[in-house]
Amino acid sequence: MVDLGLQGQGGRAKLHMDRGPWERCLFLDTDTMVCGDLSAGFALLDRFDFAGEHSHSGHHYEIPGLPTSFPEINSGVLFWRKSEATKKLFERWREIYDADSAKHAGRKWDQKSLRQADWESEVRFTNLPMFYNLMPYFPA
Repeated sequence: MVDLGLQGQGGRAKLHMDRGPWERCLFLDTDTMVCGDLSAGFALLDRFDFAGEHSHSGHHYEIPGLPTSFPEINSGVLFWRKSEATKKLFERWREIYDADSAKHAGRKWDQKSLRQADWESEVRFTNLPMFYNLMPYFPA
């Protein structure tokens, strides 16, 4: 664990997960319980820049220029490798998040802003299988 000096950022702190010193990273949200070996997720980073599980959300809003068929990514479990593309993805994610927050009276949408940033980016993205971020309280 590394202290990134983000106290007082609240939910926005997770948008700085890229500031860690590692070349290959796994982010787990604070409400995540690990039930098995996650190391196979890192194997994806041999081929892709960024991986996350398709959220069951994200179809209740529209973003101009973004097709409704492009998935929203659950930001609770993310794998990525450091690259220029992921650096730009995280920078854009923070920009969109802050702009949305200002536009919507402080409402925070980290997954909505990640969806748009991913769409606009040049990262090579792949979906994780749903068991990487299983939410037993959803019927799906």
